Amino acid sequence: YDAQETNDYDGDGMLTWQEYIADTDPSDGLDFLGLSLAPLGTDWILAWTGATGRLYTIKSSTDLLAPWSNRLDYTDRPGIIGVMTYTNTPALSDIEFFRVGVRLE
Repeated sequence: YDAQETNDYDGDGMLTWQEYIADTDPSDGLDFLGLSLAPLGTDWILAWTGATGRLYTIKSSTDLLAPWSNRLDYTDRPGIIGVMTYTNTPALSDIEFFRVGVRLE
């Protein structure tokens, strides 16, 4: 790896090579792959900014120290320009954590 690829010039927590894969600007600390969560009735809507040429996977875990699992209903979905969403209908007693993974198509 080139030394520039392993730096985080904008201080947003993503290395330059990760910003390339996520299609974010490595010189803008406000441009990063972030996931938002909003309630909608009993469901939860996850949202993030997508990009073409990428594949997105929602991962979840019931424990932050446990392994993350791909959501079978949202694995390797082609990216679009703009907001992408995933709707989760949780069981009433479940606590669940989410993250979004991205890779080049």
